[in-house]
Amino acid sequence: MNRAFTTREKVLLVILALLLIGVGYFKLLLKPINESIDHYTQLAASEQDAMLQSTARLVQLRQMEQELEAIFESGDAVPLPAYDNAEKLLVELNTILAASTDYTLNFGTAETLSGGYIVRRPLSLQFSAKNYAAAREILTALHDSLNVNQISDLSVSLPEDSEKGVQVTCSVTFYELKNG
Repeated sequence: MNRAFTTREKVLLVILALLLIGVGYFKLLLKPINESIDHYTQLAASEQDAMLQSTARLVQLRQMEQELEAIFESGDAVPLPAYDNAEKLLVELNTILAASTDYTLNFGTAETLSGGYIVRRPLSLQFSAKNYAAAREILTALHDSLNVNQISDLSVSLPEDSEKGVQVTCSVTFYELKNG
């Protein structure tokens, strides 16, 4: 059954062949290339975002370094003492509280802060002083200590027996740097 194709059939075969070539070109060449271009464009955009974030972080880091340099140059910076500074701390507390007439110290459990390198050592302090000025001097000495601390829950009262002087109760939290 060999017969010649009619003109109409030849035209239809040519259209079918062109259609197959067009679909093949689209499916096998054009679509994968466009998908790769889209993928790499998205990848470049995410990398540019990451670069912008890194640049912003670098600018902030440099600004913080400049601020730290300014603080260190001014002489106001007090470095955190090394972890397990209890012996030196007790000596300093004894020296500061020697001006009081009576004192009581209750150390809490030392705990590491969320970053893992700063330790918080809480202390409940109660002392008596001759007068308000003496109590103020003790609190100022405690505040100005080389052992970085935060004084909170401060209560100053004058007992009914005025011969006992001024009664001071406060919480003091000391901070220490944990290496490793």
